[in-house]
Amino acid sequence: MSRIVVPELLRAAQLKASDPASSIWVSANAGSGKTHVLTQRVIRLLLKGVPPAKILCLTFTKAAAAQMATRVFDTLATWTNLDDAALREAVRETGAPSPSRTDLLLARRLFTRTVETPGGLKIQTIHAFCERLLHLFPFEANVPARFEVADDVRQATLLAGAKRDAIAEAHRSTGALGAALSRIAEEVGSASIDKLIGEAMRARAPALRWSLADPQDRLPALLGGGGLSVEAVERDMIDGGIAPAEWPEIAAFFATGSTNDQKRSAKLGIALQAYTDYGAERSSRTHAVATYLAVFFTKDGPAKALMTKGLAARRPDLLAELITEQARLVDLLEARKTAETIERTQALLA
Repeated sequence: MSRIVVPELLRAAQLKASDPASSIWVSANAGSGKTHVLTQRVIRLLLKGVPPAKILCLTFTKAAAAQMATRVFDTLATWTNLDDAALREAVRETGAPSPSRTDLLLARRLFTRTVETPGGLKIQTIHAFCERLLHLFPFEANVPARFEVADDVRQATLLAGAKRDAIAEAHRSTGALGAALSRIAEEVGSASIDKLIGEAMRARAPALRWSLADPQDRLPALLGGGGLSVEAVERDMIDGGIAPAEWPEIAAFFATGSTNDQKRSAKLGIALQAYTDYGAERSSRTHAVATYLAVFFTKDGPAKALMTKGLAARRPDLLAELITEQARLVDLLEARKTAETIERTQALLA
């Protein structure tokens, strides 16, 4: 294996950064040798006689801590088998001064000294360091003296259990909590509810503030919903405009027109049947509303022509009434979206 040749300028910078006598900040790209510099710095501290127990290295990740510890111990283990000349060269490569015979003896003993030090060489994550401090001062930190930090697997297990218990409790509830779960389940389905709960938990801080601030009043004020419920808006869609009692006459008039007029007549007939079934509790309010909206809207939005020119010439008053009704329904559709947003948000907060 060919030896990697490090440019002299880079080597000089690394030696300067690994000098334990200096306080150093290193900023460099990934893979440019930061871990190597830190490893050399630790080794040079050990070569100066600093007790391993007094050296503390903090990293962000467990992988980084493990990599650095491996490099330090691999280097020190290698030194135990080198002759004087090879060991002297290895020590100089770290940036340390050329060692004396006493220094060489110390270098060979560093591996054993470091391994046998109580507590060992402390190369750990910031989280582990903080956990250690909390264990040392539990009373001052107001935590249980023998607390344990759950690992990722344990966290996932606890979280899954907590979510399962919360959903089961909501399912058993016959009050507001049960109604909130039903609303959420209707909106997202069973397959997506776990993902939704996860998103909500990631925003738990603002969600908690909303819960404590009583969103029943604040949400409608912010979203401009006027305090209307989805049910109230949908009732207004059917009962607040052209009276259902007039629908049969309008449908009959449409039936005398062209093919498109006859299609609208059929839609209005379906809406009338759905409305009748809803009154007899054989259909849902939402279904009755959807069939009525189909008279005035397509999948792309408001219908551009509510009747053909032939019928319009015969009943311009009816055309004007239909145009007014369509505009009213456009406004109510926006009001329903706002009401749905409010109700969904309130259910999710619950």
